[in-house]
Amino acid sequence: MVLLRVLFEAALRDYLLRHKHYQKVKDSVFEEQAVQGRPFNQKQKRDFTPALSNMLSWVVKNTEIFSSDLRRGTKTSIDNFIRDLSRLNGIVHEDGVLTDFSEAKQIRNNALKALETFLES
Repeated sequence: MVLLRVLFEAALRDYLLRHKHYQKVKDSVFEEQAVQGRPFNQKQKRDFTPALSNMLSWVVKNTEIFSSDLRRGTKTSIDNFIRDLSRLNGIVHEDGVLTDFSEAKQIRNNALKALETFLES
């Protein structure tokens, strides 16, 4: 489960970098923080790396970055991954949180289309 989460985050970051959207994600976080009265200074902006949640939020709002033939399936997969993420984080970060094979398989299957898009396009 750790590997799936890490792979998803790395693949999404790589996709955003390859398709020149990574800075847009960062800029959206800077704007959100400024609106909330917590602006980044220049050093913070230089050193900032978006979290998985930042990247997912931006991608869900900007699905036009995916080709039209992949958009619907990828968006569904991302939505499912977001839904599964709290459970996945619990499995990864909390002691004593257990899962069975069928749940792990379902989480993997839910993320598969998005991973294919991130890695193959």
